[in-house]
Amino acid sequence: SLGKQAGDALKDTKIENLSFADIYDVKEVKDALPDKDTKIQIATVQGMVRRLFYAEDDTSIPSIGTYDFIIVDEAHRGYTEDKEMTEDELQFSNQYEYVSQYRRVIDYFDATVLGLTATPALHTTEIFGSPIYTYSYTDAVVDGYLVDHEPPYKFETELSKNGIHFAECEEIAFWNPDNQMVEKEKLPDELDFEVEQFNKQVITKNFNRAVLGGIADYIDPSEPGKTLIFAATDQHADMIVNLLKEIYYEKDMDVDSDAIMKITGSIRHPNEEIKRFKNERNPSIVVTVDLLTTGIDVPEICNLVFMRRVRSRILYDQMLGRATRLCPEIGKDSFRIFDAVHLYDYLQNITDMKPVVTKQNQTISEVLDNAMNAESDEEFSFHKAELMAKLQRKKQRLTKEQKEELSELNNVRSLDCFIQGIKTMSREELEEQIENINHVADYSPIQSKMYISHHGDALVEEGIIRGYGEGNVKPGDYLNGFNQFIRENINLIPALNMAVTRPKDLTIQDLRAINLELKKQKYDEKQLQAAWRNEKKEYVAADIISFIRQAALGSPLIDHETRIKNAMKKVYGMADWSTNQEKWLKRIEKQLLETTVFAPTAKDYFDGLAVFRDNGGYKKVKSVLGERVDEIAELINESLYA
Repeated sequence: SLGKQAGDALKDTKIENLSFADIYDVKEVKDALPDKDTKIQIATVQGMVRRLFYAEDDTSIPSIGTYDFIIVDEAHRGYTEDKEMTEDELQFSNQYEYVSQYRRVIDYFDATVLGLTATPALHTTEIFGSPIYTYSYTDAVVDGYLVDHEPPYKFETELSKNGIHFAECEEIAFWNPDNQMVEKEKLPDELDFEVEQFNKQVITKNFNRAVLGGIADYIDPSEPGKTLIFAATDQHADMIVNLLKEIYYEKDMDVDSDAIMKITGSIRHPNEEIKRFKNERNPSIVVTVDLLTTGIDVPEICNLVFMRRVRSRILYDQMLGRATRLCPEIGKDSFRIFDAVHLYDYLQNITDMKPVVTKQNQTISEVLDNAMNAESDEEFSFHKAELMAKLQRKKQRLTKEQKEELSELNNVRSLDCFIQGIKTMSREELEEQIENINHVADYSPIQSKMYISHHGDALVEEGIIRGYGEGNVKPGDYLNGFNQFIRENINLIPALNMAVTRPKDLTIQDLRAINLELKKQKYDEKQLQAAWRNEKKEYVAADIISFIRQAALGSPLIDHETRIKNAMKKVYGMADWSTNQEKWLKRIEKQLLETTVFAPTAKDYFDGLAVFRDNGGYKKVKSVLGERVDEIAELINESLYA
């Protein structure tokens, strides 16, 4: 499955619109040997063992110089105690034999070897040496590359609390794997099972039904996000699928027939089903044993359900890792754990994947207070990491435009950079950022929602009353408030001052700063236009710069499009432009209609806007329009707000 995933990734990766796999002739898992022109081959360790040491024909064995560089992904594999071995792996009698064969593959080839794993163990370092680079789960959460997990939902039943007890001489049923039949026998002695043995040594349908009934109250397969359930055995996985379908039916929840399924090595086409799990709406809930514990990348997984107890810290961390991927498309900012077998408590003291945010109900401001009031450096570092994780969660829920607004508000290059910078801040430096952190904590973007009511309604005698901004009933109130804010803040906000005194020096960044500051005060270009229209009985589609200058200087309002057209008329009249030159001038006009302002110089404008920069920028425009390109910029700037 991992080999197939790697092959698909190389096919999907494009270099100048050509597939990486086509350019470098990638051989996949099904290909035994590389060709002369092959640059990359994908293979499993098990497959390579068979080719090297169990080949029937010596001529098909790869030479020691076949490969120059070997990357071993998921380099921890083969060391987990409760790993179910496939038929191909049964030739290895025990873990030590498996590790020995694994090592023989690495040592056979004369090649540089790099091992990659999220969960290194002693065995890993014995083969590959000490790590040359490490990066923890906490680092990844704090840096915004992975999502944090919430404290788990722990399920306790009568059986999991007290265990299962069979009395001496009691007749009990058991499954006989030799004849595939249920038989009965009388016990010579008492027999007890604890929760870690459930569904491995004792089949207990009622325990599973009780737990799954509780889980179904939290997980709705029709909602965004996917669920991965870890079962003890293949038969246990079948039981979970059947019980869940029954439970959702009993709860009268409409669940698609293919929403819940088992994906283990026993099904007919596991790779195809994994692909569906990753790319399609259904299955939404998948039950697995070992097949999906390592490396499988399904970003939409938001829920993990532990129905099996494992003893391996490596396997546990890998299981948790299945839900850590970012998935902003569905609003994923964390993932949930549902623990039916006390696995979290059993292994949490030895795992590195502890939740960074330990108290879900704490606000960002409360976590910040904890950091500032910490009594030791260690406590300060802990709360600082928790603060960064909280900020990352908030960031995951924001759109690209909202992140850019916050970046402008905090005067930083990006929200990511701002959050990352907290990692190295001292207590004094963090204190200086309290206002900016609170900007993120308190940020609530202005939303233009329209709610539809089906209640009967009619106009009242007084007519229609509109609200313009917070606390404003009449459009005149809104305009007066805006005018007052502009006049009082001209000299306090640099970009506002520039809009009034030196509009030709305005840049796109200055315009964003102005809009951001005005939005904080609930002033918006569209609402200003509507208020003007209703107060003055005059329709003017003026832009925000015109409204600012009207408020500060009393300048007449002119339609944004009219201003641009008037300025560009002067440009078109400068010379007898060629067809190609006119085409570029129309591009400039079209962009001005969208961006309102030009820039202090032509170079600033054409190198600053992606639409021009990606097509050669200032150098390209100058090659088309000639030496007059700077004169054009000067004329536009002088004409826009003359």
